[in-house]
Amino acid sequence: MDRISGLPDGILIAILSFLDTRTAVRTSVLSKRWKLVWTSLPVLDFMNVSSYYRFPKSQTKFMFFVRHVLARRCNSQLVMLRLSTDDIVYSSFSEECMTYAADHRVKNLIISAFTTENPVFIPTCLLSSQFLEVLELNCGIRYTITLPKSWTFTNLKVLKLKNFVFSDDNFDDGKIFSGCPKLESVILCKCAIKSRGELEELEMNCLELKNLEILYWRSPLNCYDIHRINVIAPKLSSFVFKGHVAKVCFKEDLGCLDRVCIDLRYPKWNSAEDRKRWTGECFMTMFGQFCSARFLSLSIDTVEALSAISGIREYVTFGNLRHIKFVTEDRSSSVTMPINAVADILKRTADGYLVFNASEDNQLSTRGESSHSDRREANNSKIIDVPMHLMSYLLEIAPRAESLTVEFTKESCEGVAVRSHGEE
Repeated sequence: MDRISGLPDGILIAILSFLDTRTAVRTSVLSKRWKLVWTSLPVLDFMNVSSYYRFPKSQTKFMFFVRHVLARRCNSQLVMLRLSTDDIVYSSFSEECMTYAADHRVKNLIISAFTTENPVFIPTCLLSSQFLEVLELNCGIRYTITLPKSWTFTNLKVLKLKNFVFSDDNFDDGKIFSGCPKLESVILCKCAIKSRGELEELEMNCLELKNLEILYWRSPLNCYDIHRINVIAPKLSSFVFKGHVAKVCFKEDLGCLDRVCIDLRYPKWNSAEDRKRWTGECFMTMFGQFCSARFLSLSIDTVEALSAISGIREYVTFGNLRHIKFVTEDRSSSVTMPINAVADILKRTADGYLVFNASEDNQLSTRGESSHSDRREANNSKIIDVPMHLMSYLLEIAPRAESLTVEFTKESCEGVAVRSHGEE
């Protein structure tokens, strides 16, 4: 007996909603019972052209398939529409999909446009949607999607923009942010302010914002002193920054801030030590704004950048900070220890490096400058070391810290055990 086909339409539709749309549509051949079930799908997921069709002119076949689905789908509200292509499609096709989404009161809209012809313009009917809650726009190629200077999304909570270049042409005093009064999460990935343009400051006025992520900011390093991201977000609780340093200024006190994750990147060529030091010094101008945080995560690259500073003079008190974490990019295991164990070693030794060794029963030890140089030449991924002066600084500014977590790469040994001993 076919028990699945006997389920109510609502349950079958819910099951199909977990599948990509192409797979869901193919269930129509199973039996007459399944023939029209997919036409009531509240979720349409069109993505990855190359996995749909593997022969020439695949984009044409893809567009035909999408239009076929949209034409046959019933006129019910759309919960989510995702259009993500890895092949070139016409800009009019992307606009057509966004218009369909707006007409069907879409809640979650994810568009990844990949076109080399005319840019994609967001349809006027979408710019004032009262139903949209999540909006993700990705320019497969820069300038593929043209941002309007303003929009009004009264219920938008999540906004993600990828590969956008902000300029006077598409940014008017931050109206794309202030036009979303309920915005809670903003992710800017691989975005930038246009070089040699009149726009120099990106204004973000988001009174309900709780999460802000700035990932791989693309403004040139020589524009660091010119370009600035100004943020007004009094309810911000989580901040993530990854990539080359940028100037981010919070205009109001971050009293609600709970979690800060920093992963600085810097060029590894041509005076890398100078660039590392410059990166660390630039970050310190932003660091003091996070003094309300309870959790602080620093990547190993960030630790190295801060370690390159000859003398850290910036002193602020992180009175709420309870947990410090050092993270690696290719993580697989971690060890957590009480902060008192670290403080005891720092009392005995002021110089050198604090070493977390995954290859020797996860020992916590100290190491002198000369042996540290030997280890760096060996490039031992099983060892994480932090300069004593940096660790002392972190504990000094965080008098109420309780624990320290260190992550190790996949090459590191499994298991978690911590013990300390004197200088090697």
